[in-house]
Amino acid sequence: MSHDFTQAIIEWQAGAPNAQEKFQLVIYDHLRQLASKQKQKMAKKHGEHNLEDNINATTALVHEVFIKIQQGSTEYLSNRRDFALLVSKSVHNILVDHARKSASQKRDADITNIDSKNSLIDESHDPDNKLLDLSAAIEAMEVSFPRQAQTMQLKYFGGLLVKEIADLLNISVSSAEKDIAFAKSWLKMRLS
Repeated sequence: MSHDFTQAIIEWQAGAPNAQEKFQLVIYDHLRQLASKQKQKMAKKHGEHNLEDNINATTALVHEVFIKIQQGSTEYLSNRRDFALLVSKSVHNILVDHARKSASQKRDADITNIDSKNSLIDESHDPDNKLLDLSAAIEAMEVSFPRQAQTMQLKYFGGLLVKEIADLLNISVSSAEKDIAFAKSWLKMRLS
């Protein structure tokens, strides 16, 4: 996969015949594999009976990422690492955009709702707000700990395994594991 990926990028940037189509096929295949991994995780976590909505959401996300990548600038892509980072950031940005939109709609709808204590309804348990908080924390982490932030984006938004992350970042598997453990702890502290 890594060689096909890098070769497709090189041929596409060199302007080889049919390179654009091959590049798009490689991208889409990679995104479908990520979606498949995500579906398996969802099935384990939520059970098969709740999978239909997650499948539709995952497929929509794959299509949205594919469109975003096609519309964006991919001139700086030179290898699989650059692409994996682009996909991770695209997934992250799409999820955050959806969360912002959803939170905004809820805020507009709930502005007049008052609970029995005459205060606005607590949205602290809202998944959209949690995702927005996580996004802000990852952005803050990028300033001081860029590699650890990259490992988190690749793992959770890119769907990569620790071994794949280590290969992409040219670090050992144990370093990738330590980066993920550090990032989880840092984020947990930041978000608590």
